[in-house]
Amino acid sequence: KVRVSLYRDAVKTSGRKRGAAKDRLPVYVAGVAKADNGGIPDTALFDRLKRLRKEIADRKKLPPYTIFSIATLAELSSKCPQSREELLKIKGIGEHKADEFGKFFTDEIYAYLSGGADADNDAASAAQTVPAMTPPPKKSSDITYEMYCRGMTLGQIAKERDLAAGTVAVHIEEKIREGADINIDDLVSAENRDAVLAVLESYGDSISIKDIRILTDGKIPYDEIRFVVAHKAAKNAKILKID
Repeated sequence: KVRVSLYRDAVKTSGRKRGAAKDRLPVYVAGVAKADNGGIPDTALFDRLKRLRKEIADRKKLPPYTIFSIATLAELSSKCPQSREELLKIKGIGEHKADEFGKFFTDEIYAYLSGGADADNDAASAAQTVPAMTPPPKKSSDITYEMYCRGMTLGQIAKERDLAAGTVAVHIEEKIREGADINIDDLVSAENRDAVLAVLESYGDSISIKDIRILTDGKIPYDEIRFVVAHKAAKNAKILKID
């Protein structure tokens, strides 16, 4: 027996030339050869599974191929698994994907085989039950920075967020190091800034915050020293990046 390597488009896709390899479904001539994946793929079911894959991918904000590959969809449409155990026998479906996506596809296959009146809407209905990926929560320092950009003082931010003043200062220091748009002159007087920079110039950037405070006679608050050190580090990093 010889497997006939004929292909045709399984789905018409907008903006893509007919015959794109990744959208093709193998076609086998009946009585000539049996597909290695266990049977002749059902093209109508394949179309529905591909549509379901797209719906789920859109909801998850993922590329469709990360759900299941075209080859996996072809095997699903030929073997028509009805349980998790049968799903795990399909190439490209492991424990994780079976648990996360399997039920949507087995339900779709069951609906197709049952031929219910609402069968054409099953893919969209199933995909709508997939929860969209939620954006990661904002960092605490980002929230502090947003409040600072709205014109709030560090003291006001600490009170509003019920945080220690030192915590808010650490947030601002972090944003300065990240290169955020923070005017150091709004946080440190010119006199204190110049004093800290003079120490850094004399002793190098590796000197500790505690030693800087000692060398400036303990007159400059720790937070202000940190702001100046962070600002200088951010400027140096920017220069190195440009170079």
